[in-house]
Amino acid sequence: MPQRLTRTTPRLTNRLRRWALACVLLLLTAAGAQADEIERNGQPLNVTIVGVDDGELVYRPPTGGERRIPLDEVGPLKLDTDPKFFDAYELFVAEDYRGAVGAFTEVIEESSAAWVRNYARFYLAQALDQRGEPTDAAEVYLAIARDGADPYFLSQPPVASLEDANEAQRGRIRTEIMDVIEDTEGPSRAALQGYLRLVVGDGQMPDIDPAPGTPGAGDGPDRTASAVILPNEIWDLLDEDDAEERWAAVNLLIEGDPAGAIEAITPWLRNPSALPQKLFILGRAQLAIAEETGERDDYLDAGLTFMRLVVHYKPGTTSLIAPARLEVALVHRAIGREDLYQKLLFDDGLSLSFADDPETYPQYYRRYYQIIDEPLPTPDDEEPEE
Repeated sequence: MPQRLTRTTPRLTNRLRRWALACVLLLLTAAGAQADEIERNGQPLNVTIVGVDDGELVYRPPTGGERRIPLDEVGPLKLDTDPKFFDAYELFVAEDYRGAVGAFTEVIEESSAAWVRNYARFYLAQALDQRGEPTDAAEVYLAIARDGADPYFLSQPPVASLEDANEAQRGRIRTEIMDVIEDTEGPSRAALQGYLRLVVGDGQMPDIDPAPGTPGAGDGPDRTASAVILPNEIWDLLDEDDAEERWAAVNLLIEGDPAGAIEAITPWLRNPSALPQKLFILGRAQLAIAEETGERDDYLDAGLTFMRLVVHYKPGTTSLIAPARLEVALVHRAIGREDLYQKLLFDDGLSLSFADDPETYPQYYRRYYQIIDEPLPTPDDEEPEE
């Protein structure tokens, strides 16, 4: 008997080893089947998504380590724990906004991951916006801010539906924004300020206290006395708590150092957060250099930067589009294309945003008359009523 035990023990051990190895392989296969799938540049990747941070999707590939993709470059997501997200996304891209509203609402109600819920809100707000539901879209959009989500999810404010919103709806949205904005800071606060401006108009913007802890808030340059005319949306950046570092380019531009402004803003261009504001600052600094050198290539650099803003952002998503188009007109005049200058400024309706309208763009009202080389109108210039 002892000999028999001695002979069978190795066989039993080998069986156990084979069984253990099979279990390990089974577990690994199961783990692989549970991976998330992302799409980048049209190529699907099996990964494990960690979450969202600073405008980027954070994930782990099968090879290990941690990688990031800017959210602007991320395609459809297939989430193992939230399979309904992909179905909702497909409805959204197919412009079935009614179906997308219901599907993304289910994702928000069922998901246990905060970043997934806010990603779903990001699309839900846009779907409601496209359906012409401004107050519902605003409520979802502001829920993103209340949740302290990554500022990227506030990069597409629901403004398409504002075109047909009545005064009561705009007033309600204004009240809800004001209820949330005091509890935000940094890029999120700037996004809400931009949304509020699009809801009420530049001339009706309420006074908003700087974010808590903002050093020297309210002691910055006088925007009305500045030699460099900038839109209010750019001036508002100086009220952010990290303005001294993040928006140093604005102060350098105001101080007459456009080269320094370009150097300061360039590293921040890699982050898609607040990209319209960054592009405008870069273009304005490039234009300042062009006006110093008179070189055609310098004007073209500025014009191309402003055109990125005009082409890639829809009207209503930022108040910087009309000012950027105004600067593009100036560039065309500087490079000898008077025909395009005239078309952009007078034939394409752009002048309606500035001429005889000091309320919509208070700062750029001055810039408009500066560019067309005419004095600012005074009340005495108004024609008498017949």
